[in-house]
Amino acid sequence: TREEELLSAPRGVELLVESYEVPASSVEQIEALRALIPEGREVFVELPLDGDLPVLTAALARVGFSAKIRTGGVVAESFPAPERVLGFLEACLHSKVAWKATAGLHHPVRREAPLTYEVGCASATMFGYLNVFLAAVALWSERSRARALALLGRTSTRGLVFGDESVVWDGDEFSVEEIAAARVFFARSIGSCSFVEPVEEVRALGAFLESAGKKAQVRRDG
Repeated sequence: TREEELLSAPRGVELLVESYEVPASSVEQIEALRALIPEGREVFVELPLDGDLPVLTAALARVGFSAKIRTGGVVAESFPAPERVLGFLEACLHSKVAWKATAGLHHPVRREAPLTYEVGCASATMFGYLNVFLAAVALWSERSRARALALLGRTSTRGLVFGDESVVWDGDEFSVEEIAAARVFFARSIGSCSFVEPVEEVRALGAFLESAGKKAQVRRDG
């Protein structure tokens, strides 16, 4: 394994493993991981979305682990339905377990996009990382299940405004305090295999929203 390679590095090289990411599909596997992994390490356990998520997240809470969800891949079948993602978030919230999401989260807003960087490859509808994060903030802030599900499936940037005190998206508003609390205690991390694409796209989105806001202001003033 990669960890075995690192542990066999030449003497004099100091290594510190701060966190682990491992899959588990049963309570027994989760408990076995607790016995294997040293205390004081952050552990994210990838859970099967077709598993008994309330039971599995409760087991994570008992041993002090966090959860991980895979929201995509290189084939269309790897992308779960919004209801599945919502079920994962609800189970984590009920069990008071923090989580991270990875795979397929290259874009800020849900849309259809190519599955790989190969020319002519197939496309699929991918989650936006803003969709996933703000849906989690909605649940954390005790908004309704219906609002969180709507946020997961939202594809339009209509009404999306980033302000100094809050984020508003088509009528759903979250204060910076709500966002900060969810970020610390619940929605720990959202990952992508691309370092560049998510940043470039959110910058482009910001420029678009700023331009749209200025045009709207001109229309109101005119």
